[in-house]
Amino acid sequence: MIDDKLRRLQGPEPAGRYAAYEELVQERKDLIRELMAMAEGSTDPGLHGSRALAIVTLGEYRAAEAVPFLTQHLDFLPAGSVAEERKPTQYYYPSVWALCQIGHPAFARMLQLIETSADPERRHLAAWVLFDVEGRSNSVSRLLERAAQRGGEAAASLRDAARYLETYVQTYHAPQPKLR
Repeated sequence: MIDDKLRRLQGPEPAGRYAAYEELVQERKDLIRELMAMAEGSTDPGLHGSRALAIVTLGEYRAAEAVPFLTQHLDFLPAGSVAEERKPTQYYYPSVWALCQIGHPAFARMLQLIETSADPERRHLAAWVLFDVEGRSNSVSRLLERAAQRGGEAAASLRDAARYLETYVQTYHAPQPKLR
């Protein structure tokens, strides 16, 4: 099926090329919806189960339209995930990994989650996405700048997320001695 569409996309007829383009775009949209439905309906919570793999696939497709869905499932931790020292958070949480792959389209949603969530774990996972997308200094400075513009609990949550990232970096990214 896809081979036929790709052939038509390269074909001599402009109308045929455009039709193939539209069909491929629609297939991608349908696939993204199906992956979200699969992840939502899956009863397989394992590390290599259908839920985790559907979520990871959304990241591979850089599916910006899945950001709200992935944010909803940010703290899904597959059964069998064992935290190993010095491995980044994204290795354990499929939605965090997917959002990191999607990148900047997830940024505003992560900031909003940090400001509004009462759950420190979800705020820290969102901060990790910011860290991965923007890098250490940019993510921490953005969080602190936004905290200065906000008041109350939102500012406190933003400062907490910035502290979390700084602590993470100091703990796991300390400069290593140079070998001679």
